[in-house]
Amino acid sequence: MSPRQQFALSNPIDPNDLAAVERFAKTITVEARRFGTILTVDKIEKQFFWHACLSVLDTAFKPIPRTNLDGTELMLAHGVLRMLLIDVGIPSVDKIIFDEKTIQIRRSITPQEERMTES
Repeated sequence: MSPRQQFALSNPIDPNDLAAVERFAKTITVEARRFGTILTVDKIEKQFFWHACLSVLDTAFKPIPRTNLDGTELMLAHGVLRMLLIDVGIPSVDKIIFDEKTIQIRRSITPQEERMTES
């Protein structure tokens, strides 16, 4: 588990608490492309979920609308999003969410990970 994943797992949040979400934001660069990312463990009605969110950023660090991205950029974005969740959760139950400027994956945590949230 990466340090970023460990931090998220150790600090589950209410996904509606935007101030809490901001603590988990990080800009990363892959293949000369900038991505705004958020990796959290969301607690929703006593259930826990990994939640990875990504926006492709322009040179001014503003999110680019998904409809303005080409196929290569979308493939790279999906790869980065999956990289955030590598080796955690239950990938077979991924829920992929698209909106105007983000791509998101919500994934159930494993029973072992859930026990770690209680410690």
